[in-house]
Amino acid sequence: MIVHSSAELYGSDRCLLSAAKGLVANGVNLHVTVPSTGPLVKELTNAGAVVHILDPIVFRREVLSVSGLAKLFLRTPLATWQLVRLIRSEHFDLVHTNTGVIIGGAVASEITRTPHVWQFREILDEFGWVLRLYEPFVLMLSKRVVFITAAVQEQFFLKGFKLKGSIINDGIPSGLFDFTKTERKDDRFVITTVGRLAPYKGQDVFLKALALAIQTGINLEAYIVGDVYGNRYGYREELKQLASKLGLDSRVNFVGFQTEIQPFLEKCNLFVIPSIRPEGLGIVILEAMMSGRAVIATGGGGSAEVVANGEDGILIPPGDYNAMAKAIIQLAQDEELRKSLASSGKRKVKEYFSEDIMIKKLIKLYEHVILDNEH
Repeated sequence: MIVHSSAELYGSDRCLLSAAKGLVANGVNLHVTVPSTGPLVKELTNAGAVVHILDPIVFRREVLSVSGLAKLFLRTPLATWQLVRLIRSEHFDLVHTNTGVIIGGAVASEITRTPHVWQFREILDEFGWVLRLYEPFVLMLSKRVVFITAAVQEQFFLKGFKLKGSIINDGIPSGLFDFTKTERKDDRFVITTVGRLAPYKGQDVFLKALALAIQTGINLEAYIVGDVYGNRYGYREELKQLASKLGLDSRVNFVGFQTEIQPFLEKCNLFVIPSIRPEGLGIVILEAMMSGRAVIATGGGGSAEVVANGEDGILIPPGDYNAMAKAIIQLAQDEELRKSLASSGKRKVKEYFSEDIMIKKLIKLYEHVILDNEH
């Protein structure tokens, strides 16, 4: 059973879907729990997984308050009991928690004495000292801990994370973007960015960089793909107001959440990830590189493990819209450099970040954990 924190189709959700397809294809009887209905449910069902709508107990930043903690403690007993009942009724060989901010799967696994694998995808800087308290809890309730990059692993200090830890990079199906159209020739130079609309994703930095780049005379157009979490619509309006203030109304397209991002990769000449907080990896970076698009990403975190600056993409300091504008201008004016970065990036993803590699490593890990538990 895989326990997941979302039913949408953003980066971690698409990684889960890729893993689910590969696991089912390899004969795994897979069940997945998600907290709500959403587009991921249909995709998982079509892939052959059994989907359960259950509260996984997600530890979000809102929990770090008196009212947030109170709500968490009130929800935890019932949510944990529902997971325990499911594990006991289905007799799972293993439970895999697919993100570091879910605690329900780990607790339910301990109660039922079911082997538990905990996968961390995030760099949890926002939790500060709470992460230090979280570390022994994670080690106590996990047979193995999986990290999607070395950067994610390095945020943990306890020695046990070296002993129990494995790095398994997220991967994407190589064939998925093989037929992406080549970069189009048009009057406008088009840039796409994909991600949830949130302050830490840096869309405001992206807008400021666009405004600077346009001042040099480059005819730019941008697509911002993604939407806010829950009902936080105010931030979406703030971004639209900023775009208007910067004179970008006719150049920036807010297209909301999209199930398919390939059409927006085909539209663009350049892909940008403007996050101001380090990404665990950034699956959309891999997808853009696999699509044959040059990439600008903010340095730090897992992004620096995917993009080698000047070789298969450009890395810039987080939050630095001047550096971002400079990189955009450089790639808009230098087609040969753009093509060279794109070509190198596509080769790298095929060689190191394929779905096949991810699935093989994941199945091998499962087998080891189950075998150890039997002895």
